[in-house]
Amino acid sequence: MYECYTVEVEGTGLRFAPRKDNGKDIAYLPGQPPKGYTLMNLIGDPGFLHCAVFRKDGAAGGFFALHDTEGVLFLAVAESNLAYGLGLAHMGRTVTYARYGADIFEELGLHRYINAQDTFTTYGASCMPAASLRAMREIASSCVELAEVQAKTGDALAKLTHNEGAYISNGAAGGMMVATAAALARDDEKIFHTLPEITGPRYEVVMQAAQRNMYDRGCSAVGAKMRYIGTADTAPTVEELEAAITPATAAVFYVIFFGRDASLPLETMVEVAHRHGVPVIVDAAAQNPPAENLWKFTGMGADLVIFSGGKTMRGPQDSGLIVGKKEWIDRCRRWGPPTDGVCRGCKTSRESIVGLYKAVQLYLQRDEATLMRTLNRRCAAFERTLRDCGFIQITRTQEGPVGQVMARTYAVMPYGSAKDLADKMRANGIYIGAEPGNRILLNPLMVTPAQVKTVCETLTTCMQQIKEEL
Repeated sequence: MYECYTVEVEGTGLRFAPRKDNGKDIAYLPGQPPKGYTLMNLIGDPGFLHCAVFRKDGAAGGFFALHDTEGVLFLAVAESNLAYGLGLAHMGRTVTYARYGADIFEELGLHRYINAQDTFTTYGASCMPAASLRAMREIASSCVELAEVQAKTGDALAKLTHNEGAYISNGAAGGMMVATAAALARDDEKIFHTLPEITGPRYEVVMQAAQRNMYDRGCSAVGAKMRYIGTADTAPTVEELEAAITPATAAVFYVIFFGRDASLPLETMVEVAHRHGVPVIVDAAAQNPPAENLWKFTGMGADLVIFSGGKTMRGPQDSGLIVGKKEWIDRCRRWGPPTDGVCRGCKTSRESIVGLYKAVQLYLQRDEATLMRTLNRRCAAFERTLRDCGFIQITRTQEGPVGQVMARTYAVMPYGSAKDLADKMRANGIYIGAEPGNRILLNPLMVTPAQVKTVCETLTTCMQQIKEEL
C-alpha cells in the first residue's frame, strides 16, 4: 500500500503531512483516475521514476502520484491551488533530479549495468527503493544524535521483525565485528578498550570447521581466537562441542547454510552453549527471502543474528542488521560506533540507518508469493530465449547459492564458452553468471520488467557473435 500525504504550504516551501485516512478517499489505482479528478500530465520517465499529475474537477487542488518501476510510492494531495502549484514544481524537480541529476555517471565516466547475476557487493548489491532514498535524503540534511537514531530505529526494527532488539551495523561483516566484541567484553569497559588485545578471561570463539568461510575473519579481527571443531567434511560430536566450550569461550559462532551437511544443527549448538552460559552468534547474511528468517533463528534460541541489509532487503549497500536478545543488543549499542575502540571503523551513518529501516519496512510488506510468481515469469522469458539460441540442460531452481528462496535459471552453452558469453554481455552493460560446467546463470531478482527484453535481445546477439567467431 502506498503512503499518502497532504501538501501544505509552509512559508515559501512545502510540508508533506501524513494523512490520517491514508488517502482512502482517493483510492488511486494506476491508470484509473479517481472519480472527480482528471489526469493533467505525466512527469519523468515511466521506465525509471515518474509522477502522474491530477487536477480536481471543478474545485481547487489535486494530487500527485509518484511511481517507480514497481508501483505507486506515495500520493501527495494539494487541497488549495497554491499548494497545487508549489507541489507541481516540487514533484517536477524531484523526478527530474532522480532521472537526470545523476550526472555523476557522466562526470566520472561510470557505466550503468543490468544485474542479471546476483546481489554481489562488487556489483553494488541491490537497487534501493525510493522510500529509502527519501528517508536518507531527509535525515542527511539535519544534525542528529547518532545514538538516538540508532536506538529508536533499532527499537522500531525489533518490533517489525518480532525480536527483543535490533542494531544497524556497517554491513554484515561490521555486524560480526560488533557482535564478537560484545561477546568478548560483555559489560567490562576496560576489556573492550584494550581489544584487539585480549585482557579478559574470554578470548575464544567456537566454530564448526565445515562452516569456515571467507567472512569469519570478522570474529578474529577484534581479537578473538577461533577454535574449530569437526572437519571440513565431518560434523563434530556433541561431546566434542562440550569439550570445546571452556571458561575461555566468548561465543559460539554458527553460519547458516555453509557446511550444513557436515554440521551440528543450530538447536544443538544453542542448547549446549546456553548450558555453559555462552551466547550463540549466527551469520545469516544472505538468508533472505523468506522474510520469516528475520525472526526464525532467534526463535530457535540464537542470541544475535546478523543479516546483510544491502542484498534482497534492498537497503543501503553498507548496511547490516543484527537482531537478537535485548541484553546482547544493548551491548552492541554500547560498544558499537560511534564509541571509540576496535569497532570505530564499523561506523554506520545516519543515512544508512534510516535507509535500512525503510527498506526492511517495505520488505516485510511485500507479498512473497507474488514476488516468486514474478521471478518465475521472468525466468520463463529467459528460458524461451535460451531455447531459441540452442542452449541445452536448461534448468530452473528455487534456491540461491546460500539458501535464499528465489528463482534463477541455469543453462549449458551449446557452443563456445560461458566465460566468453559473460564477457560479451558485460561489454553490453549486462552482468550474467559464468558457472562451472560451461553453464550460465540468469537471475531475475534485480532485473526490471523493461530490462528482461533487453537481456534476452542482448543474449541472442552475443550468441550469434560467438557462433560467427567459431
